[in-house]
Amino acid sequence: MPKLLSGAKQGSLPLGKDAKRLRMLWDAPATSLRMDLDDDGKFTPAETFVPATTPREFAIVIDGAKRTLMVRLRGEAPVFAVRGHVVGTVTIAGKKLNYLRTDGDSDGCFHTPGRDRLLLDADGDGNPDPLTERFAVGDAIKIGDDRFLISPSPDGTTMTVCKRPTE
Repeated sequence: MPKLLSGAKQGSLPLGKDAKRLRMLWDAPATSLRMDLDDDGKFTPAETFVPATTPREFAIVIDGAKRTLMVRLRGEAPVFAVRGHVVGTVTIAGKKLNYLRTDGDSDGCFHTPGRDRLLLDADGDGNPDPLTERFAVGDAIKIGDDRFLISPSPDGTTMTVCKRPTE
């Protein structure tokens, strides 16, 4: 491994529900990024690359689910995002509704209140409307005359639905 210059910085990227950390080393003077993708505690030549303004994709596993880590250069530093969404159906008030959940904070999970998003076909027409049926995780969602709280699992496989008590 080449000698690090004085501008090298260590860091970690939290991923998943248990905030497992992807260790990395950014050597700005050499424009070199090293990521411990296999979590073996070492940076190998295969885990060293030069980021560009075009995203580079890496297949990773977060909490047992396959995800894509995207890395690109913004200005003079690398930026990261975990690409992913989950689609499915959920039964609310006796209706089976389609949904799409997105990872709004790029941590590889789908349950962060206020950050991750839920597109829910609340009117039951078969398609979630991205303008009127987009909700932040944690928001109370009105369906018919009732409001519901939806708690998604971190991995995106299940959701718990609770009717919100009326005041």
